[in-house]
Amino acid sequence: RLLVPWIPRPAMASSMEDQSDVGIICRLAHDHIGTDTHTRNDVLRKLPRDSQGSVEALARAVVTNLDVTPAFKSATSTLAVIHQKLATYQFKKEHHKPPSRLDRLQGLDNFHAKRIACELVKAWVVANKDKDDEGLDEDEVRAYQAFVTNVLHYYDRWAGKFLASDGFCETLVALHQRLEVLKQMTMASERHYIRVLERLYAKSVELCDHALRIALLSVTDNHAELEAFGQKHGPLTMRVLSKRATRSGSTFWSTDYGQVLDAALVHGDPGMFQAAGCESSSSSTADAREQSESCWSVWTHESGTYRRYEFTSRNEAEHMFESGNTCAVLLGPEGKIRQKVWTNAAVLGGIINQEQIMRNINQRVDQCVALHRAACGLLP
Repeated sequence: RLLVPWIPRPAMASSMEDQSDVGIICRLAHDHIGTDTHTRNDVLRKLPRDSQGSVEALARAVVTNLDVTPAFKSATSTLAVIHQKLATYQFKKEHHKPPSRLDRLQGLDNFHAKRIACELVKAWVVANKDKDDEGLDEDEVRAYQAFVTNVLHYYDRWAGKFLASDGFCETLVALHQRLEVLKQMTMASERHYIRVLERLYAKSVELCDHALRIALLSVTDNHAELEAFGQKHGPLTMRVLSKRATRSGSTFWSTDYGQVLDAALVHGDPGMFQAAGCESSSSSTADAREQSESCWSVWTHESGTYRRYEFTSRNEAEHMFESGNTCAVLLGPEGKIRQKVWTNAAVLGGIINQEQIMRNINQRVDQCVALHRAACGLLP
């Protein structure tokens, strides 16, 4: 009658018969959607694998909010339909309100088990609200369909004491059918191959990131800046590193690690990553000169940190250099152009401190130029 493909109740079911209804939902959730691949479910993170404590205490950790409807990429998508079906059932059962007297007679354990099961599926749907149905992960769809199927194995628990049915199983059957549609869409050969390529790309990026960290470990003088750069911009990929926004005003690119990485990029793809301070009077090709002239940078010391700003024109670089109230060095295609010492203290200690800062800035700039010249095959 439920129109779900018959699957024998799992062998472990006998060992779960003594568990509470909430305990069964927790165990099934961790068994089917609790793998490392499907960790985006905020509700699942709040649920223990083995529920041993108070049902009410566990239920308080999972809140039901039916006041706000998430904005899906398409209002007619399967995900939107699934969310609507769950919300309709929860409105009917008033999951967003404290349990009624009838709910208490039926059993709080049963009431919260059904509510938590709905919240688990809703959390996954909301996490993917910006995706098309075709863009969902096939393994995730399979995992949630398996969760729904196994919850239905315990249909005898979901029957009410005073009502033959409250619509919970019928709602799960509707979800199962929708998930089957999603599974067939994600299993399409073209989409399947795209997903495989996307995973290969993600793993390749991860491999390159780890390899780069290991290969350049000896010059990672500022791990905090490296980690901050990764947290802000993601893995170190060519796509990220080539964006001007990630290369200007950054403290990372002024560190030893950042400079070595920058030189490696200049050597590997000089057309995308321009060298600094490498223009020479002996350059014979217009292409090399044109490439060098497009790279200008200002090196500064601000609030206790060293920063590097990149520009595509000399006017912009000079404006940044002149307007900043800080020690700075202006670097152009022919090398260092200007430098200035700035201090707001007339005392001797302040002057000595600024002189030390200027030495550090010049040391970093000289190192950058030397690395770029080596990357371009030029003499120091």
